Amino acid sequence: MQHGYFIGHDLARIGMTTTNENVGLNDAIDALDSLHNYRDWILDEFGAAIKGHTVEIGAGSGNISEKLLQIVSSIDAVEPSTELSDRLTARLGDRDNITIYNVSAEDWLDAVEPGSCDTIIMVSVLEHIEDDVGALGKMHRALRPGGALLIFVPALMYLFSKLDHEHGHFCRYEKRELALKVEGAGFEIVRNKYIDLIGIVPWLIFNKWMQKTEFDEGMVRLYDRFGIPLTRFIEKFSGSPLGKNVLLIGEKPAS
Repeated sequence: MQHGYFIGHDLARIGMTTTNENVGLNDAIDALDSLHNYRDWILDEFGAAIKGHTVEIGAGSGNISEKLLQIVSSIDAVEPSTELSDRLTARLGDRDNITIYNVSAEDWLDAVEPGSCDTIIMVSVLEHIEDDVGALGKMHRALRPGGALLIFVPALMYLFSKLDHEHGHFCRYEKRELALKVEGAGFEIVRNKYIDLIGIVPWLIFNKWMQKTEFDEGMVRLYDRFGIPLTRFIEKFSGSPLGKNVLLIGEKPAS
């Protein structure tokens, strides 16, 4: 493992706070770490688009990076939170094919060499970046021709909740809105779909109406164990006209 050469970080710009300000960070991490079925579903949907030298922006404590290391040649893991970056290093720091950057997405994108990446993956990250259009343009520059941009974001602004606000989300995306922004940055859309239809219901009840702002680890585990397999089965055969999230695969044209 190598550490990136960038210095400094800007947690606020990607929706994170310092450890002192974010007293619930550890609880949120522990809850979200248990989403095994959910992460597998996302990576299965991205499928063969994941290739070559891959960058995970917003790598967190390494849940997805650990799986990516099994299928790609090398990874740059970008994580602005020092606490999460430390967890990531402790977890994957003995691997030779990962470089960890404790910087913001924007700082990494400003410094990366153009055309140096095959894949950029962001799971629940773009909504934290205020200038998402500018960031998408820089990702286009960072990718080689034929490279893939893989995005997973929260969907539907009518679901925007106090939890979204407190976790630094600037928006939730409509499917067409996200596609237009990605196309505007120069990408071709390979796939663009709503995902997690059933997940709309608990989010609407607990986060929108009841204004919950913390993740209940027990409920998260329960939904991951039973809700995810069910909604995945339903969407496999009938698709999803709506969903709690949007999943998009974009490609930088080869010429």
